[in-house]
Amino acid sequence: ACEERFSSLPKRKEHTKELDRFLEQWTGQHEVKKLVNLLQEAGVTAGVVQNASDLAKDTQLLARDYFVRLHHPVLGDTISDASPIKFAGGTRADWKAAPLLGEDNRYVYLELLGLTEKGLSSYIKRGVVG
Repeated sequence: ACEERFSSLPKRKEHTKELDRFLEQWTGQHEVKKLVNLLQEAGVTAGVVQNASDLAKDTQLLARDYFVRLHHPVLGDTISDASPIKFAGGTRADWKAAPLLGEDNRYVYLELLGLTEKGLSSYIKRGVVG
């Protein structure tokens, strides 16, 4: 904010397009992590916005054993994020892949909703449920 036109919020708003161009040129000269460090050293709150691929390689998340390996019947072996909350002495829950569409229908209809096999068959034949 050495330049007068950027010295206050109202002036920055007035010169938004110029400021955006300047910031675009300046930030484009730096690697992301170096840029974040420069900004933080100058007292500017800054952080890296990571996509899923970046997160899967994040050293902090890997060190905290944040990810779980899952086997999915369609996707095969994959990783997923676990709960970010950890308690001292706590154990990790057994994670499994989400069910396929309709995979648990019989359980829901028969066990939870109390339908009979005959009633469920009738609904299936009439197209009420799949």
